[in-house]
Amino acid sequence: MRQYIAAADVQAAPADDAGAGSRRAGLTARIMLGGALLMLTLTATLLAGGYFALAEQFEQACLARAQSIAAGFERSLGSREDFDDSASNQRRFADAMLFAPEIVSIVLFEANASGFRGIASDREVSPQEPAGAEHFDALHEKRVIGIERDGPPGRMLRTIAPIRLDGQQLGTLQIDISLDHLRGLQLDLLASMLLVYLPLVMLMAILLAYYIRRRIVRPVISIGRTACEIADGRFDKRLEIDSADEFGVLCENFNRMLASLEQHRERIVEAKHHFEHQALHDALTGLPNRSHLQQRFPQLLAACKRHRRRGALMLMDLDNFKWVNDNLGHNVGDELLRIIAERLQRLLRREDFVARLGGDEFVVVLSEISGDVDQALHQIKRVVDAVLENIARPVSIDTSEIQVSASIGIVLFPGREDDLQPILNNADSAMYKAKREGGNRDCFFDQKMQQLLVNRAHVQSTIGEAIASDQLRIFYQPQFDAGGRVTGAEALVRWMHPQHGLMLPGEFIKAIENSSLIVELGQWVLDTVCAQYRELRQRFGGDEDFSISINVCASQFNQSDFVEQLLATLEARRLPPRALVLEITENTLLQNTPDAREKIEAVRRRGVRVSIDDYGTGCSSLTCLKDLQLDEIKLDCGLVQRIGASARDREMVSAIISLSRSLKLNLVAEGVETREQYEFLRAHDCHAFQGRHFQEPLPLSSLNG
Repeated sequence: MRQYIAAADVQAAPADDAGAGSRRAGLTARIMLGGALLMLTLTATLLAGGYFALAEQFEQACLARAQSIAAGFERSLGSREDFDDSASNQRRFADAMLFAPEIVSIVLFEANASGFRGIASDREVSPQEPAGAEHFDALHEKRVIGIERDGPPGRMLRTIAPIRLDGQQLGTLQIDISLDHLRGLQLDLLASMLLVYLPLVMLMAILLAYYIRRRIVRPVISIGRTACEIADGRFDKRLEIDSADEFGVLCENFNRMLASLEQHRERIVEAKHHFEHQALHDALTGLPNRSHLQQRFPQLLAACKRHRRRGALMLMDLDNFKWVNDNLGHNVGDELLRIIAERLQRLLRREDFVARLGGDEFVVVLSEISGDVDQALHQIKRVVDAVLENIARPVSIDTSEIQVSASIGIVLFPGREDDLQPILNNADSAMYKAKREGGNRDCFFDQKMQQLLVNRAHVQSTIGEAIASDQLRIFYQPQFDAGGRVTGAEALVRWMHPQHGLMLPGEFIKAIENSSLIVELGQWVLDTVCAQYRELRQRFGGDEDFSISINVCASQFNQSDFVEQLLATLEARRLPPRALVLEITENTLLQNTPDAREKIEAVRRRGVRVSIDDYGTGCSSLTCLKDLQLDEIKLDCGLVQRIGASARDREMVSAIISLSRSLKLNLVAEGVETREQYEFLRAHDCHAFQGRHFQEPLPLSSLNG
C-alpha cells in the first residue's frame, strides 16, 4: 500500500511538472513536424506523379502538333510544283516553328525513284546524332528543304511523316522536337505548382497537428498526468475531458475507476489503521500492549537522557486475581481489568505511559521525573501510593463488590541496563518480592536482587543435573505429641552442591517454582520418601499411624495427573495411603478451588491425608477450612515464634487451636524453638509439635529413635 505523499515528494513536484511540460511541448512539436513531413511526402509524391504525367502529356501534345504540321503541309499541296516550291515551303515551316518553340528543325525529303514506301515513326535522337541519320539516308535520296534553330541541339524527339498527293508518296517530312525545352516547361509548371500548393500543404499540416494535439495528445497527456498523481497517492484527482468521442468514454470510465480506487484506498487505510491499532493495543482494555511498549520505551529513554532526567518503570500485578476469575467468572474478571485500566489512565500524566502486558499485569512508565535520586524517589512514591489507593477502592460489578490490591515492582532508568527486557526482568523480580511480603505494596529493584536473579538462573540450569547425579538429600524433622512420642516427620529437601555446600530449600526452590523443574523435583521427593518410609519408621519406633509429611507446590498440585502419579507411586512402593500427609499452602488451594476440592476428595478417599501448610499467613484461611475437606492444620512458624512477643499474638494462636479442635482437625505447630513456646502450645491443647526445640532436621542415616 502506498503511503501519503511525503515532504520530499511535494518539493520535487514542481521539477516533475516542469519536466512534464517540456515533454508535452516536445511531443506537440514532434506531432507537428510529423504532420508536416507527412503532408510534404504526400505533396512530393503528387508532384512527382504530376511531373511525369505532364511530361507524357507534353510529349503527346508536341507529337500531335508535329503531325498537325505535317497534315497541314500535305493539305496545302495542290500540285507537284507546290511540293517543289522551296521558298514557299520554307516560309510555311518558319511560321510553324514560330508558334511552336519546342520544334528544333523541319526537314522535307523527296522520295527516290525506287518507289519509297512511306513511314511515320517517332524516336528520341541524341544531341550528337545529326539530323537526317543513317536510317533516313538509306530511305531518302535527297533533302529538298530544311529549317533549323540556332544553338546546341540538345536531346530531341524526331517525328517522321509521309507526304502524299493524290495517293502518291512525294516525300517525307522530318520534324525534330527539343526535349530540353519540354523539360524546362515542365519545371516551370512544377515551380508554379509548388508556389501554390506548398503553403496550402503547410497550412494543412498545421491544422492536422493542431487537431491531433487537441483531440489525441491533450487527452493522453491528461491521462498520463493523472496516472502519475494517482501513483503518488492522490486518489481524489479526476480527468476533465469534454468530448463525446472514445476519449470521452475513456475519461468517464477512468473517473469511475478512480472513484472505486478511492473507496478501496479508504477502506484499506481504515483497515490498516485498525490492524495497526490491534497490533499495538490490548483488545480488552484498549491500553497499549507489549509490542507498543517495546516501540515507545526507547523514545522515553532517549528523552530522559537528552533532558538529563530520570524515568521509572512500574510493573504491577493484581493480588488474588485468579480467585476472582475462578469464583466470580471470567466476565467479571475482564470487567475488573477494564475498570483498573480506566483508573490508571485517569490517574497518570499525559507524558506517562501505561500498558497491559497480559493477564493481570500492567506497566506504567513515568518519564521526565527529577534527575535527583531523592526527589525522583519522592515523586515515584507519591504516584505509587496513589496507584495502590485507587486499585484498592472497591469495585461493584453486577451484584458483586470486589476489592483487590496490587504488588508493584519499580526500576529506575537510565541505569546499567537500558534495554527494555532486562528492565522488565528486574521489575518482575521486585514485584514478586512485594508479593512474597504480603502484596498491596511496592518494592524497588536493587543489586542484591540482581544477584538473586543470577543465582536463580544458575539454579535453573543445574538443578536437573543435581537430580540426575544424586546431589539432593532428604532431611527429616520429627513431629511429637504432647506426651513426647514421635507421631511422624516432615520431609525437607536439601542440595549438597559441589561448590556451595549444603543449600536449604529457600535458596533454590523459589528459582524453579514456576518451571517444569519443580514438578520433576516434587516427584523425586515423593518417590524417595516412599522408598525410605519403612526404615524411617523403624528408626523412630513408630506404629502403623506413623506418617511422613511432604510439601506439594502449586505447579505439582495443579498437574492434571497429580492424583494418578501419587497413587501409582504409593502402589509401586507398597505403602499404605495413610503413610503420607500432603502439605499444601492455602494460596495454592485458593488458586483453583473447584479443581483443588476434586483432587483433595480423590486422595482422601484413598486414605491419603491433607494438611493446610503455613496456616495464618494468608487472607482467606477460613474459606479453605469451610470449602475443603482437610485433615490437618499446620500452624505457621511465624505465629509460633511471636507467641512471646505480645498478648495479641498469643490470643490469635489460642483461637486457631480452638478452631481446629472445633472442626476436628489435627493441629501441628511448626517452628517451635523455645521452651516457652512449647509450654504455651501444650497448655492450650495443641496436638503436635515440630521444631529445633525438639530436633534439627537430619538425614536418615543420622536419625536415632
